[in-house]
Amino acid sequence: MVVCSYWSAHADDHGKNLMVHAFSVAKEINQSYVSYDVRLTPTCQIDTKDPLDLKWVTPLKGGSSRRDGLNFIEKNLYGLDIEKTKPTSIQGQVKAVKRQGVTLVVQIIAKKSSNRCLVETRISGTKLPSDVIVDSLFLQRFSGNTPTQVAVKGRDTDSGNPVKYVLDLA
Repeated sequence: MVVCSYWSAHADDHGKNLMVHAFSVAKEINQSYVSYDVRLTPTCQIDTKDPLDLKWVTPLKGGSSRRDGLNFIEKNLYGLDIEKTKPTSIQGQVKAVKRQGVTLVVQIIAKKSSNRCLVETRISGTKLPSDVIVDSLFLQRFSGNTPTQVAVKGRDTDSGNPVKYVLDLA
């Protein structure tokens, strides 16, 4: 029940910490998505001073991709409004969803297993029928820059069965 593992990790810009993919957020317009990577220390602890790195990922021909930082407007839409940060977890809400008055809590948990750093991302909220280990969030049906629906894809935390929910934000 782990969202991602060591194979998806890479060194951060300073070469000191490990970046591990936690989840992604996409919107219906194209194949690009925002990758939420967690910055971990060599002991698999979350860097509490600078825990997240958000990048636009644009798939290219041949299976490669381009990664770009988010601009100010995109950070306000796709950024994570962090509420709690500990060495083993981050908790917050995606800003675009929170602005709609919907509680959708994202919790990113870091742990070490067999000399590998693992990250599990869970979401819970008032409109979800159950807690989910999330793979991706898909923002849909925009009114201007504000999504009015979000699709959640992942696994049920209790059963491990695949789930997909579509939540109305309006």
